[in-house]
This record gives sequence, structure tokens and C-alpha cells, in this order.
Amino acid sequence: MRTPTSDIRGLFVGVEQQVPLLDGTTHVYVNFDNAATTPPFRAVVDAVEQMFPYYAGVHRGTGFKSMLSTYLYEQARLKVAEFVGADPSKYVVIFTRNTTDSINKLCHHLPLKPDELVLTTVMEHHSNLLPWWIRGQVDYVLATTKYGAPEIEALKKKLEEHKGKVKLVALCGASNVTGYIPPIRQVARLAHQYGAMLLVDAAQLVAHRKITMQSPDEEEAIDFLAFSAHKMYAPFGTGVLVGPKEFFRQKPPDVVGGGTVELVTLNQVEWTEPPEKEEAGTPNLPGVVALSRSIEILSEIGFDYIQEHERHLTSYMLKRLAEIPEVIIHSDPNPQMSENRVGVIPINVKGIEHSLLAAILGFEWGIGVRHGCFCAHPYIMHLFNIHPDEVQPYLEQIRRGDHRGLPGFVRISFALYNTTEEIDYFISALKQIIRQGPRAKYVVQTRTGEYFPEGFDYDYSTYISSILSSHHSG
Repeated sequence: MRTPTSDIRGLFVGVEQQVPLLDGTTHVYVNFDNAATTPPFRAVVDAVEQMFPYYAGVHRGTGFKSMLSTYLYEQARLKVAEFVGADPSKYVVIFTRNTTDSINKLCHHLPLKPDELVLTTVMEHHSNLLPWWIRGQVDYVLATTKYGAPEIEALKKKLEEHKGKVKLVALCGASNVTGYIPPIRQVARLAHQYGAMLLVDAAQLVAHRKITMQSPDEEEAIDFLAFSAHKMYAPFGTGVLVGPKEFFRQKPPDVVGGGTVELVTLNQVEWTEPPEKEEAGTPNLPGVVALSRSIEILSEIGFDYIQEHERHLTSYMLKRLAEIPEVIIHSDPNPQMSENRVGVIPINVKGIEHSLLAAILGFEWGIGVRHGCFCAHPYIMHLFNIHPDEVQPYLEQIRRGDHRGLPGFVRISFALYNTTEEIDYFISALKQIIRQGPRAKYVVQTRTGEYFPEGFDYDYSTYISSILSSHHSG
């Protein structure tokens, strides 16, 4: 395990990268948008590069490169199972494109009788709402606390209301808006008591907390787990869906083609066994190797250190934000944080639209944040106390192609490499923006709602040229 004095930032690519500012100078980029995606570990990039000379088609090839590629691919599957505490004899690890792909795959496979349904919550990312919503058989546990977290009693009430009819409870492992971590073990126990299975969308949890799908008490086990490698420092296009082996034997795959069959005739097909049945086409070996190496590094660092470091950053940011009366925090503002949150803080600043604030931070200070509704519109509407009946004017505005002035937050989200010095820089920028305003005139685009400095644009050509020519042939 690494100690807190280790050079954690040195493990990452790009965290010391200079970026251009509006005034013609440059500054080291401050990335507070880690809930969206994360930069890669250097060792992840190295592992992928070292794999490429041996890269070949996975499965059924008889050449050395193909057999080695297959070995790497299947070893990564075992490594994922160990990482999330899933017994390979009971669970299957399916590689997908991302968390969204994983949840849609589960949605395809989930058998629902006409009177059965999926129960999810109002705080979910759209990827854990829309698949069930489109399927049509869904109900929602509404938020019952000040900062939008659904309580166990509200879940129990819904399970009782639909007694015996809830097939699956679909729950985020951590909110991408407020950072709230629901009591997953309690939810699992309650879901199982009512005959339902549990899916945990772990996209926002997997890089921040140790996950164990199985439990000494099987009533508290997680049935399905979905997550993305790009949120755990391995952005090479891989997602994961873990679930019971027998479950995925029940239906044909959602995507069909090469690699999913044992035999095909012109009118018959014999599907192969999962996980291969669920991984149509040529597998993404570079992405899987990246994920495997990331798992090793996170395990070496240790989740005790990761959790404490990110807890310290979040607590420190909350203390510094409290210095600024104009800042509104839309999650629990108490720096004496409980264990049930990750490093995500949504804010607004009085008198400054969220999209304008994000633009000023980026163009003038080199600080990357995200603004808007973060693919969680119902949750944002709840936090703003906007009744569903009051949403219609926004829908009509969007249908006219006008995205200006829509509700939203600026989101600060931390990762393992962030520092308190970056927080101090952010606070300094925020105070100056509030005190002096922007350094340029900003204009808003009707179609996107985004602000840009009038008469200014980045010259991307130099960066594109540098990126495309940065590696010599050899």
C-alpha cells in the first residue's frame, strides 16, 4: 500500500498539462470534472503500449499473438471478479462499452411479466432511468430528504405497495450530482426480502470505495453490478456488467453476430455460453488490458487511503466555500462529513448563471468543471424544488431550440490526484469572479446555452497537429 506521502500525481498522465487562457498566458489545468471521466494512470498507458506488439484477435486464433491476447483478456475477467468480490463459479463478468451499455444489456435480458416492474429512484443517472422507462414497467422511489436522497422507509413503502411484483431494484452506488452513497447493504436485504434482485450502478463508486458483491449474509449480496473503466483512470472504452451466470443463459443476446454462437444455419442458431454470448464482435482488448492494470494500481494504493484523501479534499472544499456568502451548496454542506458520500459538490453562485460561471472558470482560469443537469434531470428538478407541472415551459423552450437560462448547477468532482492547493486556486478564482466579474464580454449561444468570450476562440490546430504527430513510426 502506498503512503500518503507518495507522489500520487506522478502516477497520472496530463495532470501537469498547461492550457491556454483568455489573456494569452497558460496555466496548469485544474480538473474538477472527474465525475464525468478521469485521466489515465501512466502505468495504464504503458501497459496498453506494451501489449500492442502482441495484439491480435481474441478467441479461436491459433497463433501465439492470438493466444496471448486471449489469455490477457480472460485473465482480466478473473481480475475484475476478484476486484468486486464476485465468485467466478456463480457470477459472470461481461465486458461492454460502458455503464450505459451494461444497464441496457441487463434491461434486454430482464424477464418481466405484465404485472411485474422495476423499481428505481429519482436520484438516478439517466442511464439507470431511461432503459426502464422505455421498457414501460417502472416505478420510482421519490426523494424524501432535503438533499434528495430516498430513504429506506420510502423504498420499503414502494416494495410493500407492489408486493411480490418488483423484479429488480435499480440503484446508483453513488450519486453523480450530490455524491450521496445510499445504504446498499440495507437496500439489498430489503429488496431480497420482497423477492427482488438488486442492480448497483457503480459508475460513481467503483474508483472511490471497495465493492464486494457477495456478502457473508447472502441477503445483503449485490445481484448485478455495472461500471465503466473510464471513471477509474482507464479511459480506453470498456464497461463491465457482472451478474449470475444462469441469468444470462435464459435469453438470446441483445447484440448478435460474430463470437456469440456455436453454430449457425440458414434457419437455426445455437448460442454459445455467457460471457461470450454477450460480447458480439471483436473484443476491445486494449480497453480490457487498461482496466486490468487500473485495478492493480487502485488495489496497490488501497481504498482506505483513497477514501481518506478524497474525504479530506471534500471537507476542505466545503470549508472554503463557506467563506463565500454568494455560494449556494446543493448537497450536505457540513464539512464533518459522514462516510456516505464521495467527492462531488454541486453549487451555484448568486447572480451568475451556472453556464457563465463554468465558462469564466475555464477560459480565464484554466479550471475544468461541468455545469447543467449531469444526465440526472429529475434529481436536479427535485433539488431546485421544481414541481413536474412546472417543467413544461422548459420543454417548450428546448423544442424551440433555445437552451438559454435552463436550471442547473456547477459541479465540482474530485479524484485521487487532486490537491488542496488546487482548491485554494479555485476559491481564489471564485472570489475574484464574484468581486470583479469576468475579464471579457461573454455571449450565449441560443442552441446550446453555452457562453463564450466575444471575439475569442481557441486555435485547436496546433494541438491537433501535435497530437497526431507526437509518436514517431518505428
